[in-house]
Amino acid sequence: KTGKLTWSEEFYRLFGLDLAEGASFDTWLGVLHPDDRESAMAVINRAVEERKPLENEYRILRPGGQVRWISALGNTAYDEAGRPQSMYGICIDITERKRAEEALRESEERFRAFMDNSPGIAWIKDEEGRHVYLSKAYETRFGVKLEDWRGKTDFELWPPETARTFRENDLAVLKDGRALEVIEETCAPDGTRTYWWNVKFPIHDAAGRKYVAGFGVDITERKRAEEALRESESRYRLLVENAQFAVVVTSLATGHVLFANERACTLFSVPMNRAIGREAQQHWVRPEDRDHFVESLTKTGKVTDYECALKTGTGAVIWVVVSATLVDFDGQKAAFVVYNDITERKRAEEALRDSLETASAMLNAATESFALLDTEGI
Repeated sequence: KTGKLTWSEEFYRLFGLDLAEGASFDTWLGVLHPDDRESAMAVINRAVEERKPLENEYRILRPGGQVRWISALGNTAYDEAGRPQSMYGICIDITERKRAEEALRESEERFRAFMDNSPGIAWIKDEEGRHVYLSKAYETRFGVKLEDWRGKTDFELWPPETARTFRENDLAVLKDGRALEVIEETCAPDGTRTYWWNVKFPIHDAAGRKYVAGFGVDITERKRAEEALRESESRYRLLVENAQFAVVVTSLATGHVLFANERACTLFSVPMNRAIGREAQQHWVRPEDRDHFVESLTKTGKVTDYECALKTGTGAVIWVVVSATLVDFDGQKAAFVVYNDITERKRAEEALRDSLETASAMLNAATESFALLDTEGI
């Protein structure tokens, strides 16, 4: 009513005022941050008019331009006629709390900016399995909103089998207190399955409450590709194993057999249980030709129609035409070698050559005889 102010010494110190100058309303108002003066006055007037306690937070400018945050708590005293007589209260420096809140807010903003722009999905659940956070990518991918999922468990949101798997893995993370990498599935209403590579890990808040956080990457296409590759490899192996030509896969680094089909084992007279893992040098090419093969495969990736003689496991000599291709076999460089047995052809050629040589010898002998007869007749 009179405009008189009474401040404690701590008030003068907090606001950076000179105790000798005394207190005045204008002095207090002049210390307030210019952007907060109007709102501070509005809070005071509203508290008086509505007869409610005063609660406000505002900034002050101390000497030197230092900004401090103040929490003001007060009340108004009224006379018997209901007219405001005086206002009393306390002011508390909350600058450190405000800085902590700002730091937390910035941290949360950075976290959300990072997660919302991540190509994977992310989520956080509390110890009871209730959802407390979903990234934007998660919401977009599954067409949901955090406000609809908040506080709900997987058993309220997913089919029982899926929810049970999620919960088992979450409990394992909470129990062991360490990260867990798992492949998990989700199923759409139309029955389409999606495979996720998920990393789940435990976190704690300031109060010590436990949570399970997770990141997920869609690996469905990779899984399908792997499955298609496995099926392709199975068909390929079945085809090769039952092929009518001999196939041997050998390591370029060690020269050991990595794979041999039944036809190859028969051709080289080597049992299957002895073929795999043994050195293939003698059954691949002759030792003197090995360097040529390795060089050709390394430079061009293939060798075509190389004809050579080899010894089988029984010591018999066979003739083959060899073709080889450089491949990746179980993570190592290898030669995929195909042998075409031409032994019978070679034998036929040899027999024909022998016949021709015999016939030629007989013809030469006959010619010499005729020449001799002609000479004697003369």
